[in-house]
Amino acid sequence: MNFELTLPIAGVTLNIFLILGLGWVGGFLSGMLGVGGGVIITPALMVLGVPPLVAVASQVNHSIGTNLTGLLNYRRNNDVDFKLGGVLLIGGMVGAILGVFLLRWLHAHGQAVSILTISYVIVLAGMSFVLFRQSLKTLAHYRSASKVIQTPTWTRLIGLKLYFTRTRVELSVLFPLLTGLINGALTSSLGVGNGIFMMPAISYLIGRTSPVVYGTTLFAGVGMSILITLIYAIGTQSVDLSLVVLLLGGGILGSQMGVRFGYSLPRPYIGIIGAIVILGICLRISWTMKAGADTRMR
Repeated sequence: MNFELTLPIAGVTLNIFLILGLGWVGGFLSGMLGVGGGVIITPALMVLGVPPLVAVASQVNHSIGTNLTGLLNYRRNNDVDFKLGGVLLIGGMVGAILGVFLLRWLHAHGQAVSILTISYVIVLAGMSFVLFRQSLKTLAHYRSASKVIQTPTWTRLIGLKLYFTRTRVELSVLFPLLTGLINGALTSSLGVGNGIFMMPAISYLIGRTSPVVYGTTLFAGVGMSILITLIYAIGTQSVDLSLVVLLLGGGILGSQMGVRFGYSLPRPYIGIIGAIVILGICLRISWTMKAGADTRMR
């Protein structure tokens, strides 16, 4: 039996089970870490020959289902701060629009693959370091007698503060707005963002990793993904529905399994695992980029 499928919009032929497997891995990471499947799915699709515009648009569409599945699981445990998530979402919508125009411009000038690949390496390396560092700090807190984790000292110097009840932190509204804006731009231009930037950034700003951080960033991520999908579907017709359905099929199952696994271990350990996974992906993309450059030079 032939399990190869020609994707009509992407214009490539891929194995059905390979696409389902990619969706499962992305969903598992999304549910466990709030990372979002784009950290693996988007660069993997590009390596398999899917055009960058189609890879980003289709993966963001797929992420709606996996992020929503993870969000509902966290919501059942009351681990979503809707006030903080709403502020993140407002900033994210602005950033999403800017990111879409950026990716379309790069695609039109033939620079999408090279610029996006370099961007992946930089963003993944930086966020792996931030997540690993914050997880170690949280782990040290758990092992100490102190019961109070405070936000970074420098953040208390900025005004326009709001108190976020579920997160139990007072923070300037400017920080989540800026975090959402950058995350929206990363999601719409690179197909990554939720866990690669927003989740580690919020963990740093509130001074800890916790299930509320993961649930809240998934809430904001769902809203951003819906907006980005609508923009790409209406403005560029670059969403490949065959690819989306297969990714979603594996992603929903992976997301449910990831959430269950995430609750089975202390959050600092989950964060450390996530940081190692992200770094591994970064090194893999770097190696692929170097191999491609060496081939072109020969």
